[in-house]
Amino acid sequence: MTLKNTRQKSVSWYRKPSFSWPIGIVLFVLAAFWSVVQHGFFNMDDLPLITRNRLLLQHDITDLQAIFSYQLWTPYYKPLVYLTWMIERDLFGITASLLHFDNVLLHACNAVLVFFLIARLIPRIWPTETQSRYLIAGFSAVIWAFHPFRVESVAWAVERKDVLFALFYLLACHAWISHCTNKKEWKWLLMATFCFGLSCISKSMGITFPAVAFLIDYFLRRSPRIVLWDKIPLLLVMLIMLYLYGYGFTQGSEATGIDPIRSAQAVTGFFSGLPSFIQHALIASFRLCLFIAHTLVPLKSAIVYPREVFLKTIGWGIYVLPMIVILLITFGLNKNRRRSPFTFALAWFIITISPILSGEGVGTNFMSDRYTYLPSIALILALVIGITRLSARFMNTERGTALSNLITNPAIIVLSAVSITGLWATRHQIRVWRTNLSLWQQAIDNYQGNWYALYNRAKLISGEDPQHAIADLNQALKRMNGLTALYFARGTILMQQGKTQEAIIDFDRVLAQESDHAEARVNRGNSYRALGRLQEAITDYTVALHVRPRFWKAFNNRGLTYMDLGQFDKAALDFTVAITGDPTYPHPFLNRGNLRLRPEVGEFSGAIEDFTAYLNLLPQSHEALLRRGYARLHIGQGAEALRDMNEAIRLHASEGFYYIGRAQVHEALGNRDAAQRDLQKARSLGVRTSE
Repeated sequence: MTLKNTRQKSVSWYRKPSFSWPIGIVLFVLAAFWSVVQHGFFNMDDLPLITRNRLLLQHDITDLQAIFSYQLWTPYYKPLVYLTWMIERDLFGITASLLHFDNVLLHACNAVLVFFLIARLIPRIWPTETQSRYLIAGFSAVIWAFHPFRVESVAWAVERKDVLFALFYLLACHAWISHCTNKKEWKWLLMATFCFGLSCISKSMGITFPAVAFLIDYFLRRSPRIVLWDKIPLLLVMLIMLYLYGYGFTQGSEATGIDPIRSAQAVTGFFSGLPSFIQHALIASFRLCLFIAHTLVPLKSAIVYPREVFLKTIGWGIYVLPMIVILLITFGLNKNRRRSPFTFALAWFIITISPILSGEGVGTNFMSDRYTYLPSIALILALVIGITRLSARFMNTERGTALSNLITNPAIIVLSAVSITGLWATRHQIRVWRTNLSLWQQAIDNYQGNWYALYNRAKLISGEDPQHAIADLNQALKRMNGLTALYFARGTILMQQGKTQEAIIDFDRVLAQESDHAEARVNRGNSYRALGRLQEAITDYTVALHVRPRFWKAFNNRGLTYMDLGQFDKAALDFTVAITGDPTYPHPFLNRGNLRLRPEVGEFSGAIEDFTAYLNLLPQSHEALLRRGYARLHIGQGAEALRDMNEAIRLHASEGFYYIGRAQVHEALGNRDAAQRDLQKARSLGVRTSE
């Protein structure tokens, strides 16, 4: 009788499940992205959607009606994102560091979910890779997490929607696999449906999950008899979300509230005469090929990619791209490859990125790194499996043992090199995201003629370097001649420089194309007022108010023009309307206070109230302090007037007229020596005074 050897062959730690995998992935991701926490807000979308968003400023987290109706009937419907921001606001306040930290944390969680998703799929879909599944899953998750395109989704506070929708999308995938592999465990179907819904209300790209569920069913070889009816809950959620997005049902007013410059049509040139559906198919094929190629070879990244530059570069080659896409799909559907990693990756990528391809791809929506956040998972998985299979052939070993030797295996060396390269590229891209200027500079350096980047850099530097800003806008206009937003931006800078005649020419160009451009009306009115053409200025302000009746800036500026004309009653009425309409808009308070301070009006108590309201909004305004001091002096509040004058001089000690004002207060209080000292100080600062 012989005894069987019951000793089990030891299994290496990296070839079995353990907590070291998720812990290691989380630590790697946190270490790689930690410096993002020190970044500020980005000037493209962070300000209007977060720091100045009326929903976050005016509503409480309990106001569910406001939250779930904001941007309703548009593809931008994402109430769950706003809920997370509200929670952060109520607990810690809206700070860039907090929002970035939470994005990094969500990205780390997503990397762990990617690891477990691949580890669960491999033994069921590609059993030949089972022995190395944890290494394949680990490398795939790390390479995906360290891909430089992940930086845009993590370092951009407003892209909370990317990391949040992907979190619930991946959870839905896990729940669906559990539903498919556990008979009678219908709780997983409910969990998948619930996570699918949460993904959809985080970002509209989540709508593709039912198609991914079909894809997983196909690779798991589920019976066709059961793969249809258990999709009913998913399809119901999909129909509800399509309704809430406004597709094919209704469209709310907010759906059209898109910045026209960001959706500006580029000149399509050689195929502009084709039917729109053919143009759409060509652009969609072009974008799909670009997304795949750019994901696999992530060179020359940019916050925005110039559609017209890409179209000009490819030229007539755009007609070949649909055939390339068809060949790729045909290759994947070949009977010998129908369930290969290549087919899975191609199908996953096309399905998950299809909502983007279905759009027109204009302006900044042509191609963005963030769109590959979820689709790139399967591409990277196919790449890792391909490298391991090539290594197995090179070493003449079985596929399952392709990663058995951690030190000398070519696959391990190549995948490690790819991971390290990705980490280096990610760290570089994180440094680019440190400032607004460096982001736009990268887009301009990598793509000459990137008009949208030039436009944004011009707005960013217009205060410090207006000449350079105008040069940027001139260059952008060479690429997008006739685009009204560029003329408006250049006209605004010229107006601020005092070049009013040139500014009026640009505003005329804007209004020739968009007669209802209220901002251009107001700025042209400002230019007319600077030239003394007051009636023309009032006409422009009035037309702007017909277009936008709640345009408080137009009321304020028309009030100033009425003051110039001596029509004080009309001026006071316009200032009052602006103040009533928006009590947080400070300028009408200051202007109405100045009006009341005039000797012809003499409403000094009302002027004090207006200056006080203005100072409540802008406490460091030395001008308002000085003028409130004058108003208080007129009604005999000498001590209070002196305090205002002292504070105004403390804030702006280089202005000689302020010392004259304080000298008048000292004179009224009988402090003649102090008054003489102030007059002497005013003269030393270049102000002529009477002896």
